[in-house]
Amino acid sequence: HLPKGEVLLQGELWSQAPSLPEPQGPDIQAIAGVFSSGTSQVPRLVLYSKQNLESSTSGIYELFDRDLLQNIFCYPQPFHTFGLTLGYGASEILGLPLILPEGPYSKTHHQLWKSQVGDQTLTLGTPTHFYDLVSQFESSDAVPPKSYSCIIGGAKVSRKLWKACQEKLNIQQPSIGYGATEASPGNTHLPPGGVPREDGEIGIRFSNVDERIT
Repeated sequence: HLPKGEVLLQGELWSQAPSLPEPQGPDIQAIAGVFSSGTSQVPRLVLYSKQNLESSTSGIYELFDRDLLQNIFCYPQPFHTFGLTLGYGASEILGLPLILPEGPYSKTHHQLWKSQVGDQTLTLGTPTHFYDLVSQFESSDAVPPKSYSCIIGGAKVSRKLWKACQEKLNIQQPSIGYGATEASPGNTHLPPGGVPREDGEIGIRFSNVDERIT
């Protein structure tokens, strides 16, 4: 079912690259695949084209002040299309340094965040990551470093969490992003600094997104 063309297997997963037959699937220009449960709750490999990744990245990051955005801190996102494409992928597309915690998710990731983020850092993670980060600072006397912004995505975001990011984590202009795994990594975004009016607010659609309600 993979699209026609050469398949490159890269990364630590492959101690010895398996032998794959020449793909005979549809003729599409896919450059990356992300394992995700998406909206169906069934694990699947979702394929994206270069244009799809670039258009999502463009739609989201044009909302940010690029003079204030100099690097990205991305929490591990093994099953979140949002993080893998708009954290790891955006770093590559935009040429921004990526701060990436390694290993299984743990308190050490929050310690790295505390030591590595700065005035011009954007932090990218799911609501769970930010709830945990808030909890880390609430249980200690440590003061979070000041940073520019964050993108909270991958699940419904509450007003309370948005405010906690600003008031308790010292993130100056939090933002919220929503996509649809099988369609595009990013479809709508609540701009940095825009206070959500209600829990689950999805923000505004990108100028390059067509919407049809059926």
